[in-house]
Amino acid sequence: MKKPLNDAFDDFYQQQQLSSDQINRLNQLASGVTVSESKPTSKRIFPLIVGAVIAVGLLVMVTLYPMYLKQDMVLQIAKEVAKNHIKQKPLEIEGASFATVGQYFQELDFVPTQSSLLAQQSTQLLGGRYCSVQGLTAAQLSYRESDGSRFTLYESAYDRNVFPSFPEVERGERPIRTFHSGLEIQIWVEKGVLMVSANAKAENDKAKNNGVAAEPAATPTAGVKSIPQE
Repeated sequence: MKKPLNDAFDDFYQQQQLSSDQINRLNQLASGVTVSESKPTSKRIFPLIVGAVIAVGLLVMVTLYPMYLKQDMVLQIAKEVAKNHIKQKPLEIEGASFATVGQYFQELDFVPTQSSLLAQQSTQLLGGRYCSVQGLTAAQLSYRESDGSRFTLYESAYDRNVFPSFPEVERGERPIRTFHSGLEIQIWVEKGVLMVSANAKAENDKAKNNGVAAEPAATPTAGVKSIPQE
């Protein structure tokens, strides 16, 4: 005999219901999944935090390290140039014409150029000699200013593999200005040439304040080729 439709539905749903044992097993499985999934989550977060810290550290290094290198190079150049300026070794060629004196430096892989910054100052070219800047052969040009103070200009090839980025006056950038051994040192790039100046004016002003006569500019020495002023 067939059961009424409602009774058939009741029997069917009763058959689909889980026993208490089955429900307990499902609860245990659910608890196990929750625990097992929570552990890997913490394990994944820690490497992410470490990676973020490392990334920030690298970013800081990439940003600040070039600045450190540049500051260190400025210090090294200033120290080297100041030492050469104070020594004032004898000139290898003398003359007041930049064009003529510049022809003496045939061993350079660049052509010495007259800086536009010197055109703004009252200086007289005395001559020049070979020297070096950070291991690169350079031209050392000696000048005398109107007040008698000595002014030395160093010109070297601007090798970007050796030197960091320095101000380029042709772009309107101002030279780096620092002091070493009582001298004012300026560093800039002009016409593709690295230029470094050492000015003894500060040194002479200090000597005058102490009642000491300023050191005279270099005078012609025996055996040095002299070029008449043009």
